[in-house]
Amino acid sequence: MGGTNITNHLIYPTEGDINGGVPFAGRRQYETTVVETTRNPGGLPGYVISGWTLPSSGSKTQTLTGGTAVIDGYVIKGTGTYAFDFDQNNTDHVFLQLVYTSGKVTGLQVVANTSSTPLANSIKLGTVTVNNASPPTGGQITSSTDQRPQNKRIYGICSNGTINEIGSGGWSISSSTITFTSAFFRKPIIQVTGESGGTVDDSTVVPCVTSANTTTAVLNFGSFTTVHFHACL
Repeated sequence: MGGTNITNHLIYPTEGDINGGVPFAGRRQYETTVVETTRNPGGLPGYVISGWTLPSSGSKTQTLTGGTAVIDGYVIKGTGTYAFDFDQNNTDHVFLQLVYTSGKVTGLQVVANTSSTPLANSIKLGTVTVNNASPPTGGQITSSTDQRPQNKRIYGICSNGTINEIGSGGWSISSSTITFTSAFFRKPIIQVTGESGGTVDDSTVVPCVTSANTTTAVLNFGSFTTVHFHACL
């Protein structure tokens, strides 16, 4: 059994500077290599850590506040405000998008589209609906949906109302009510499966969630004494 030496490649970080033909790229922090190491291995283009909320009422012309997010492995901290004009008589799909020039990030923008199709190098913040009110009030925001991804997962096993500490933390339980110690931005997706005789019964997916909101979820065990739950956004 033999091996083939691969040349002209970059391995980062390497003290010996295996640099792929770019001097010092193997041992220095360049934008392209550092970002590759910080991209989400779960496949999400990015997520919001805090802020970047959309308005649910008021004029279509808004002064919005930034926040902290990660897109394409880049950490974004927007501490100021920015003016934004939503489209009248329309539902806008709002994205936070990195601007690239020649493969490097050169800016950040908020984009409102009539289409829900994801944009490249972006995360979706949600939707904002504006009516067709006439002057002097002009278009008014009638509703919005929060669709900020959080890259947040909470999971475990619950037997007879007692949580077995298997999986991630970030929750507590009283009876069958699970309380998330850090709230989700919106109602989480919760999958629950029952366990019978020590075997997870996949045919019971999602029969046991009776209610859920951003901070709690109530499990209905039905005929099962043990259920596995997984909440994510």
